[in-house]
Amino acid sequence: DGRVHTTSLANGEVVRTMQLDAKNIRLAAVSDDGLHIALIWGSPALIGDGDVNGTGAVRILGEAPSAVGSMAIAHDAGRVATIHKSMIGLWDCTGGPPIFVDAGCWGGLITFSRDGRQVGIGCAGSFRVLDAATGEVVHQQTVANAGPAVALISEAAHLLTGGTDKKVRIIDLQNG
Repeated sequence: DGRVHTTSLANGEVVRTMQLDAKNIRLAAVSDDGLHIALIWGSPALIGDGDVNGTGAVRILGEAPSAVGSMAIAHDAGRVATIHKSMIGLWDCTGGPPIFVDAGCWGGLITFSRDGRQVGIGCAGSFRVLDAATGEVVHQQTVANAGPAVALISEAAHLLTGGTDKKVRIIDLQNG
């Protein structure tokens, strides 16, 4: 029905309900500052972005692949990243066509670095870091027992990943 609820992680209560001009919302991502939202909705699936404090209008960025499994929006709302099966989509919110690159794995989770210049992809047993503007791989590594959880921290100098062995790893991307 076009409603998106933002919920507090501290207590689980709804903080805000937004009525957007998008119906049949399938997937949503909110920037870490809480001000921007990315959506996939409708049939065929459309991808778009909008300002949480704005009018509720959603700018259409293009047609999204069906069955996108994970999505992230950069802090500055300049880019949206999606992962669909084994493909990554990098969408420029200021215009221009999306870039599609091989994820190097099937499924997984995706995140942006704080500055929005890099994208981290976590898959079972491995991770990759891509340049958000070009899709080029800047770092990749196989990690035994690594799960799909991933976060880029410290201005993308470190990557945090979880594992099936119940361990959390912090990986120094500059020094291995």
